[in-house]
Amino acid sequence: MGYLHRWIFDDEKLRNNFFPKSFMKDVLEILSDHLDILELIKVDVSCLQFNGKEGYGFETFTFTSRGRGDCKTGGLFSVEEYDIVVTSVLLLAVFHLNAELNCNGLATVFVNKETLEVSSYFEKALSYIEEKFGYTYSRQLYIDEYDQERIRLIAIPLEAENDVKSEV
Repeated sequence: MGYLHRWIFDDEKLRNNFFPKSFMKDVLEILSDHLDILELIKVDVSCLQFNGKEGYGFETFTFTSRGRGDCKTGGLFSVEEYDIVVTSVLLLAVFHLNAELNCNGLATVFVNKETLEVSSYFEKALSYIEEKFGYTYSRQLYIDEYDQERIRLIAIPLEAENDVKSEV
């Protein structure tokens, strides 16, 4: 039993099925920060793939430009660093590709639906992404297609965030 991460995004918006350069640049920075725990890294304009080195990984993470996918990480049994890399890349997909995530770490079974605090790995990834890139996310409680309560993470565009800060 581990965390299941599912995602979907509108691949029609990708030019020639290539990821945007801004997304790729950010992903490469994340992977560079974690080279000590990653292996089997493959990066091109339409596919990202990696796993954790012995003792760090679980299932190979593959993210393609086809618009949907899933990956199982060890969840309660995984190494925290690998889950943070996977969730960080997914958070970049939310920011750059407007991806929708349906992950166990966002299910209210594992999180606090009153505060909308998500699993510790997602919280650490959210902090990492904000510190590294300045990207922030709002949170919204919703019912998914399996009739489960989950928390949706919605990227706040950098301009909108700056507008809010300047009004304060």
